[in-house]
Amino acid sequence: MQGTDAVISALGMGLQTTPNGLMVDATAALIEASAQTGVPRLVMMSSWGVGDTLRRSSIPVRLTYWAGRRVHGEKAVAEMSLRASTLDWTLVYPVALTNGRPSGRVRARDLDDVDRMRGMPRISRADVAAFLVATAESGAWSRRTVVVDAQRRRATEGRLG
Repeated sequence: MQGTDAVISALGMGLQTTPNGLMVDATAALIEASAQTGVPRLVMMSSWGVGDTLRRSSIPVRLTYWAGRRVHGEKAVAEMSLRASTLDWTLVYPVALTNGRPSGRVRARDLDDVDRMRGMPRISRADVAAFLVATAESGAWSRRTVVVDAQRRRATEGRLG
């Protein structure tokens, strides 16, 4: 990591429902390695449903995330250590991920500005990846938690005539 300006972590547990220490251990290792090599910035992708986001979710989303609640609990612990670090960090909470093509229509909001997430919003992995890179490069959202979803199209967009 020597000579690097920023690190992006998109580590996840996939469909795993039993925590195994991976998120806590990996976050601690990233914080330590960043301190040892002088990397000032860490942009970490988390997941909607972790920590305080679950209470802001619709009922269908809460039910969906119920199975992963223990893994999300481990992610929340890892995030607390990142927030307590001296790094210039950003936590990114994407909503439900899809394998769709990049749309370039990413809506980013500070978690504190999201009272309730309605329905089951989605965003492509490609759009999230582009957001992570742009955030790492620009330094935007420093020491903040950001929610990303796909900005909806207006009803008239894409129609001919």
